[in-house]
Amino acid sequence: MKKLYRTILGVLLMGGSLVGLAADDNLMRNGNFEAGREDWSSDLKSFEIVPGGVNGDGNCLKMARTERFADWSDTNEAIQKLHFDPPLTGMLKISLYARVENNNEGYPELWVTVFRSDGSIGREEFKLNAGRNWEKKEFVLPRGAAPVTDVAVKVMFRGIGDIFIDDVALTPFVDDSGIAGEQLAVNGGVFGDRGVTVNGVANRLVDYRVAVMDGTKTLAEASGRGRRIQQLFDVPNDRPLTVEVTASEQYGDGRIRQTVTVPAVKDAGYRPYMVWTADSMEKIMPQELPGRGNGVVDGVTVELARNEAEGFQAALRRAPGVELGPVAVEVSPLRREDGKAELPADALSFFQVGYLKLDKLTPHVASSYGEPGWWPDGLLPVEKLLIPDDNTFGVWFNVRTGKETAPGLYHGTVTLRPAGAAAVEIPLTVRVWDFTLPDRPALKTSFDIDWADIRSVYGEERFPEIQRKYIEYVTDHRISPFSLYAREPVDPGLMSGLEERINTIAAAPPLGGNDAAAEVAKAAGWKAHLDKVYDSPLADRAYFYGFDEFLGERKDTVREAFGGLKKMYPGIPTLTTSTAVDITPEAMRDLEIDWLCVMFDYYDLEKARKVRAEAPELQVWSYISFQPGYPYANFMLEYPLIESRLIGWQSYQQELDGFLYWGLNQYWQGGCLDETRELVDPADGPYEKWSKRTGKPGQIFDDLYGDGKILLYGKDGPIGSIAFENIRDGMEDYDYLALLQEKIGKTEADELCRQVTTSFTEYTRDPQQVRQVRRAIAAILEEN
Repeated sequence: MKKLYRTILGVLLMGGSLVGLAADDNLMRNGNFEAGREDWSSDLKSFEIVPGGVNGDGNCLKMARTERFADWSDTNEAIQKLHFDPPLTGMLKISLYARVENNNEGYPELWVTVFRSDGSIGREEFKLNAGRNWEKKEFVLPRGAAPVTDVAVKVMFRGIGDIFIDDVALTPFVDDSGIAGEQLAVNGGVFGDRGVTVNGVANRLVDYRVAVMDGTKTLAEASGRGRRIQQLFDVPNDRPLTVEVTASEQYGDGRIRQTVTVPAVKDAGYRPYMVWTADSMEKIMPQELPGRGNGVVDGVTVELARNEAEGFQAALRRAPGVELGPVAVEVSPLRREDGKAELPADALSFFQVGYLKLDKLTPHVASSYGEPGWWPDGLLPVEKLLIPDDNTFGVWFNVRTGKETAPGLYHGTVTLRPAGAAAVEIPLTVRVWDFTLPDRPALKTSFDIDWADIRSVYGEERFPEIQRKYIEYVTDHRISPFSLYAREPVDPGLMSGLEERINTIAAAPPLGGNDAAAEVAKAAGWKAHLDKVYDSPLADRAYFYGFDEFLGERKDTVREAFGGLKKMYPGIPTLTTSTAVDITPEAMRDLEIDWLCVMFDYYDLEKARKVRAEAPELQVWSYISFQPGYPYANFMLEYPLIESRLIGWQSYQQELDGFLYWGLNQYWQGGCLDETRELVDPADGPYEKWSKRTGKPGQIFDDLYGDGKILLYGKDGPIGSIAFENIRDGMEDYDYLALLQEKIGKTEADELCRQVTTSFTEYTRDPQQVRQVRRAIAAILEEN
């Protein structure tokens, strides 16, 4: 799904000291427009200065549009450019007041985009209420990697209606929290009797130095810049060592210093690689080093119900400059403690994590990683792992249980055995809880698959076999996959044998034309196909989709077309996405909408509850695309991986009737089309010859990766991703909550859910918190 109409505020940072400035010093000129157009200009459609500012007097900026947006040149804008000498360092805050009038397209949006001289970009967006009241919006721009010499503030509007802006301010943001080091982990003996790693995170950008000392002698040292403090030293560790970490604020006087003693490692022998484990909700970056407490000595514990899948990860990194042959993965039998049960051999599967090149990146506010480069993405089915260079590489493991798996504790080992080097064993414990997840997920979903693109890449001859593989794969991840934008109907017979995994099916191609009569006439030609739908086991889960993100000017068309469709094919609900429809039974019924799907930032829980209370036959769904951005969760590559899982929790907390996502394989977009015509061969190694970029280099959205692009085209069928595994896990977590509600009531289930998320914008990013709450839910379900 794509938003077509939005307001955009861009801030261009090109170069770093807020020395001598107070927090209330406005760096903008004529931000209240009392001097008319002075200091403001436009290269596109312009603006005007009108009376009626935020306080009822004075002036404000107005942009007016009566026609739909055509392209980026068809945009209203106002620009102000600022230059600073001496340069600025530190953090900045931008704020303004805005209101709208005569708007019939739902809520406009306000974007904040930060372009820095080092090429990095930050972007934020805000919802503006579709009313006449002034609303204040503000955003703190984080420290960049370079001082700021120039700032260009740009306000853009491409909706229909009138938008008013006043009191635009750019001010220093004072953070009194002080510099601090977090999660500092120092590990010795990572290569047996050699090797020391340092891995930590600072709460702000720092210049740091790390030194490894043998008494007073410095064995090795290194320095760097950033939030991540990560260094590997290939030094002997057969005697105690001291590691000294010092860091200083790039822009400020803060200093930290920490000293850690590394015990001697005796009689370990040399091993030319290191191995550690990681949670399935964390990304293993190429530069990653082991953290505190995630070594292999104590092993891994996986907890899950019957009829569930749950993952964990291992990380491998070879010693600097050492060639490491292919790594075999061996799994011992997983036996229950009492010896009376054993998990089948296929209960555990593994994949090498593939890495995708991100040439340009929008750093995420909540992530300590923000640099372009190789990012973890696909799950490559391989026979052996390949470690082609000195980077860190991830291995993904899935544990799967059946509906008849006996509960209890199972123990075994996973062995990683490189050619020509000693093996490492990872002890594995699997706890199977004594309850079963249903085959059919509790949360309705609809994720689009572009069958036409799959057909074009795999070829006509292979398409039927490949299509079935994709359907099996996606439904196995507790997602209902259907083509929301198909030109031809999808035969429900393709889902034969999978019906119990599916909770929605698009009954026919979508409606979307401007001529309602023509749309109804087109639908009349679907009768033979709809007869199959009515006769299929999925008839009670079918829906009609249409008028994707329609605007207010199309309400009459929607009303007539949906009305005609429902008369022709009764009993099948209509589903649409729009911000032009209020979340009320009256508005939905007026437009013949049975299931209304709105974006996360437009969803209103209290309104949705009222709809369900007054009209139980109506449903309110929600969805995301590349927006809304932070602080909302998203599936895109630069977002913390845990967010892909948390959307399941948020769907429960917000009481969604369903969740829709606009694409698993939207590779038609210009930024990735050419790079996605060749099928991926996992044997080629972990660096993916693929792209998930939205826009072409140098064009809009060339910094977005993974929007509507979750799966890869593998030579033998779909290749999944770490995001898709977490999406599945989130759907399973939703089922935990739904079972808990069924067993002990909604109030208790809500209370536990709130320990993970309390809204679409407030939630934990701590994997252990999620696991702790899952464990608490499981304990209750086992007792009931």
